Amino acid sequence: MKQRVMISFISIMLFAGVIAAQQRSAAQDADNLRGDLFELQVKEETVRLRLTELEDELKPENIERALAGIGSTKPEELREQRRRWLTIEKEGLLAQLEVLQKTRSRLELELVTAQTRAYHESAAPKPSPMDHAFVSGALIPPMPMLATIGVSLFLFGFGAIMFLSFLRRPRRMS
Repeated sequence: MKQRVMISFISIMLFAGVIAAQQRSAAQDADNLRGDLFELQVKEETVRLRLTELEDELKPENIERALAGIGSTKPEELREQRRRWLTIEKEGLLAQLEVLQKTRSRLELELVTAQTRAYHESAAPKPSPMDHAFVSGALIPPMPMLATIGVSLFLFGFGAIMFLSFLRRPRRMS
């Protein structure tokens, strides 16, 4: 019995969480996107900084300087290996920078869209609880009302199941 109540409680909380997530405002979306965009710009600057360092390290005199303390019978192979490693790292960073730039473009577009939605939400009159929307000639209640109806039906069904299980429970004779 306690397990059923606990499972039902968890189900109700999950259902309420889904409804709350659906009712997130466009202003919150825009704020989240601004934060994502800022983090992306920091990553992009870090990659650019490392690319600048690599350009400097790839200069022949800097490769020689980096390997100056290492003794070898084949220093040209060591220099070539260092140049290859730096080139591989540079190519990887260039690919990463390209992905970051595409992501930044996508986030900027999403941010503009969210800001536009936020503006329209703020400019729209606040509907009263009794307002209804007409969609294709059909009367459709607004989302909060649908959520309330859904939770009510769920709770009614849960109560009916609990009541029926109470009625079916065998009675002990004393």
